[in-house]
Amino acid sequence: MFLSTLAKYIKLSFLMFKINLQSAMTYKISFIMQIFGLAIGDASFAVMWTFFFKRFPVINGWQVHDMMLLMALSSINFGLFEFFSGGLWDLAHKITTAELDQHIIFPQNSLWSISTSKSFIPGLGEIALGIVLYCMFGNLSFLPILNFVIITLLTTIILFNFNVITQSIAFYVGNFEDAAEQLFVALAFCTYTPQGSFTGFFKILMFTVIPGFFVAELPVQIIKSFNIYYFLLLLAFTIITFILAVFIFKNGLKKYESGNLMNVKM
Repeated sequence: MFLSTLAKYIKLSFLMFKINLQSAMTYKISFIMQIFGLAIGDASFAVMWTFFFKRFPVINGWQVHDMMLLMALSSINFGLFEFFSGGLWDLAHKITTAELDQHIIFPQNSLWSISTSKSFIPGLGEIALGIVLYCMFGNLSFLPILNFVIITLLTTIILFNFNVITQSIAFYVGNFEDAAEQLFVALAFCTYTPQGSFTGFFKILMFTVIPGFFVAELPVQIIKSFNIYYFLLLLAFTIITFILAVFIFKNGLKKYESGNLMNVKM
């Protein structure tokens, strides 16, 4: 039963992504510019950090090789999240403006429906850039590549979980759109910055409010030198935050549905 349901959702997901991609390709020049625009912007960060580390070779143990691995990881996991879960970007806005009805009236899972409703096309460019960076700076043997792929998937799920949690706060407090966006921007900033530069308060912040440690510093350590304990820690954090994200979303959705029913009765 579970496997058949999973297979159905995978099939439906790829159908949604195909539709989103075909829709974006209607305007070919715009499509190409979207893909290359963000990739070029991220590539400029990579070039900037390369020159920076030539001037300052080590920042609290972090070197240019570490930074390029982080950029490869971040480019791919953000790209995957953006392309495959683009509908989550404005979840808080949909909540405050009561625009979720089209997703909750169908039998499919509401969170899945919202996530796959849009695809952020520039994410494809980020994925391509990340692959290029890993090919340039990563270990191209089979096991290291497999390790990198698994870590990338886990950190992508963490990005998904974090976005669901922050966007779903709008169920409970009302307008939280700007705050959710700023929290995600803060996380993105952490993942494109040498981790050795974070100390004190900012280090605490990366362990608590935003999961910067679990999508940047810890994954790079595992990619550089696989450690089973670090891997299990990352896996546990991924599972726990996923359960938390689903719980917060589902309970918030119940409040949303109850509110709509009350409005109808009035």
